[in-house]
Amino acid sequence: MVFERDLKGRLLITKAEHSSFSSPYNEKEKQLIAEIFRGNRKIDLFNGENVRLEAVRSKGNTTELILSRARFFDFISSNMLLLNYEKWLPHTAEAEKQLIEREKRLFDADGSPTCFDDILRRTYLSNILAVSVMLSDQEGNYLLTRRNASVAISSEMMSVAVTGSLDDTDFQQDNPVTSCVIRETLEELGLTLDESSITVKKIVAGEKKLQPILLCDAVVPGSLIDVKTVIENGQSYTAENSELIVVTKNRLPKLLRECRFTEAAMKHIELHCPFALQSASQEGA
Repeated sequence: MVFERDLKGRLLITKAEHSSFSSPYNEKEKQLIAEIFRGNRKIDLFNGENVRLEAVRSKGNTTELILSRARFFDFISSNMLLLNYEKWLPHTAEAEKQLIEREKRLFDADGSPTCFDDILRRTYLSNILAVSVMLSDQEGNYLLTRRNASVAISSEMMSVAVTGSLDDTDFQQDNPVTSCVIRETLEELGLTLDESSITVKKIVAGEKKLQPILLCDAVVPGSLIDVKTVIENGQSYTAENSELIVVTKNRLPKLLRECRFTEAAMKHIELHCPFALQSASQEGA
């Protein structure tokens, strides 16, 4: 299941001075949970500043996103802890089990979320905001990527062209959302987007990770086949991706059947090809 929240008309960004996030862990405990998350993987973890989604409010033809500051280790010790809880539990010492169970007890006391806003009201979830960027061209092509093993989240899974969380540099901009889309696309693909090409479509959260993700579209000039060649020659994409794939709509069901996609990517694909998930299930039956 993917929890969804429609965005009506104009998008308004409000920056809150203070966050409502309340962690059950101190800084030392968050560091320990981050080390559990790292495990044996050779990844660098940095407790950088991110952006928390406090609330979504709709009035008339306007949707307001209330944003505040958060830290990456807050995310690891809340949303990511719940996602990895069953995987971590058998491989942790008794003291560590009691540590990670603290967050799980808070979540279980509230029960499973029933809607998108039910996730946001839980102050023990950091809910750092991310973007999912679907790149397309005028010829009806889409660019998909396969994440490599070095990324901390969704490693070796298929995704849309670009994904990433808002950070403090974005928070300082007038529009943190488009800032993140432009920054992440440049960092991951070496591709510069024009702000006018970006459209924010919907906000979702998967039932496993519970992270709020804005589904954003961007149309590139020219052909994505040519753009893919430029990206590959630049080599920026290899830092987080192992493969780039240009596909048309009619290939999406086959890819969904054969590859493991992130929850956000599947929902994003469904926006562009409503019957792709249904077709993939029928083909795999």
